[in-house]
This record gives sequence, structure tokens and C-alpha cells, in this order.
Amino acid sequence: FQDLRGNPADLKEQNKSQSDYHVNQNAVVPRKEKYIEPKILIEPLLSDKNNKKCEEVQVYCFNGDAKLIYRFNDDNNVSVYDKNFNNIEDILEGDEIYLNKEFDGKIKQSIDLSRILSKNFKFVRVDWMLNNSNLYFGEMTFTPYSGFVKFRKPKYNLYFGQLIRL
Repeated sequence: FQDLRGNPADLKEQNKSQSDYHVNQNAVVPRKEKYIEPKILIEPLLSDKNNKKCEEVQVYCFNGDAKLIYRFNDDNNVSVYDKNFNNIEDILEGDEIYLNKEFDGKIKQSIDLSRILSKNFKFVRVDWMLNNSNLYFGEMTFTPYSGFVKFRKPKYNLYFGQLIRL
């Protein structure tokens, strides 16, 4: 998705052809969502004082316990940590940078809230945005990346699989 800044009234027209393409492609609509009427939602972009996108935190929860934390900076670079805040350097394909290793109260709060929100689910990813020291809830998703994430090493497929207790 594009980073859209500007007049919200103009955004729909500017992106109509791209949006129409995606909405009309059955291949990009997960089977579980094919009966839901497509809609376009435009939300305000959360940015800091320097007009940079805020940091995104994704908390991967298994059976109500936060096991992995992904942190994305404004350039969409990612760092991955286990629940003890140890960096996992080789998990994802693609470029990674290792962000600020400080885990302030807001990140810890996002993890605590994720545990509460996920307690009734076998697996869910809970997304948060950190903006100017404020914490914003993003979404809960049960099929991150539509199940197409690529790991650098096959051992992580097994690792994730062993975290789920059905």
C-alpha cells in the first residue's frame, strides 16, 4: 500500500484505478472474506513532529501469551524480538535493521494489552502504533501476511508450528 498524504477528498480519485484493480481480483481476496462487500476506508496518517510515520509494533500471541514482537520503523524496516526482548536476527527474508533496543513503557503496555486481547485465541497478531509517546490499537489478525511470510531458515516454520497448541 502506498503512503498517502494530502487532502482526503482527493485520495479516492487518485487511487481509484489501483483500488479497483485490487477489489476486482479474486486472487487477492482470502476465501474467508470473499462474501464481504469490499469497501475503501481512509484513515488519517499517524506521523510525528517531523512528518515521519510512527513506529508499528506487532505482537504475535499464541494461546494468550506474547511470544514474538516485530517492530517496524518509518522506513518499514523490521526488528524481531522474543518475549524476553532478545533480538532474533535471522528470522525474516529481506533486509532487516536492528532498531532501538529500548523497550519503553508503551511497548511493554502493548504486550500486556495484547495478552489480554488474545487470551481466548489459539493464535492472533495484535498490531499497535506508537506515535509521540501515545499508543494506538491497530488491528487483530488471524492470518498475517495471508500465510505467505518467508523465513530465512526452515527451522522457523517448525518453531512457529510448535507454538500453536490446538
